[in-house]
Amino acid sequence: MNTTRFPVLLALIVLSVGAAMADTVPDTRFNVDDPSGSGPNVSTITSNQFVTDSDGTFDLSGTYTGTPIYSLELVIPGADIVGPLSCKSNVFLVTVVQAHGNTPGECFFNSLESLGITWITPDPTGKDDPGGVLDCSIWDLDDCVGLLTGSLIDLGIPAGMGAAPNSPLDLAANGAPPLPFSELGSGPLLLFGLIGMFVAGRKSMKLEFEPKQAVRAA
Repeated sequence: MNTTRFPVLLALIVLSVGAAMADTVPDTRFNVDDPSGSGPNVSTITSNQFVTDSDGTFDLSGTYTGTPIYSLELVIPGADIVGPLSCKSNVFLVTVVQAHGNTPGECFFNSLESLGITWITPDPTGKDDPGGVLDCSIWDLDDCVGLLTGSLIDLGIPAGMGAAPNSPLDLAANGAPPLPFSELGSGPLLLFGLIGMFVAGRKSMKLEFEPKQAVRAA
């Protein structure tokens, strides 16, 4: 084995141990699985924000029709994480960075492609796995293929491992920068946005029409 490979593999081992330690107590869990799930087609993920349900769960599943995703970043505000954050995937190697202070919690999902591991050939068929189900890990690196076009995927936060209700979360793919979070939740933000549009519209109408009415009266 080429000696340049050892730092990469050592880093993978350290990061995997760190991720496992975060999974020893009740947590907010984000899963990325393939093949799994059902539902309508899932189009391309670039950098998108979502909101958890009223019970703190989230589900995005179906046949993935977008361009392949070789790396994925999850970002969730620390105040919305219940216990530590943990992430799991059967097609990515996962690194978990816990929230601290005003810094959000993050999970980094990486494939062989994004890590630049070229001496192992990815095997999306699962032919050497029980039941043909992929199981990416440092012991089974050829399964770390990412999310491929046409795959049946399931991204989500399951019941019993939820975040806070109506929590924002960001998913950024293939190195795209995550979107910034508003200090307001998405619901209040939308409400205030609509109110602002209404008030601005009323002011615009007043400024536009009142002078004309004054001129006519003169």
